[in-house]
Amino acid sequence: MKCPSCKGRTEVLDSRESSYGVIRKRHCLKCDARFTTVEGVALDVNISMRQINRTKNDLERLQESIDSMKAVLDGLENRRKA
Repeated sequence: MKCPSCKGRTEVLDSRESSYGVIRKRHCLKCDARFTTVEGVALDVNISMRQINRTKNDLERLQESIDSMKAVLDGLENRRKA
């Protein structure tokens, strides 16, 4: 990640999980600035039904996408429990 002050490289000093996601304390290697980042998952699903007649292939692709999102959420939940 780049430093918000000077756009230099940063390193992670501390990392912990919270209800918001992963909180990381970072340190800039160029200007010595210290800052905190919060990393989480934002899911914004917007389905537009413009076509009334959907093909079987479209429905299968939609189901695969939903299954993939469920797998990601399950992984995050398992990571939080560990």
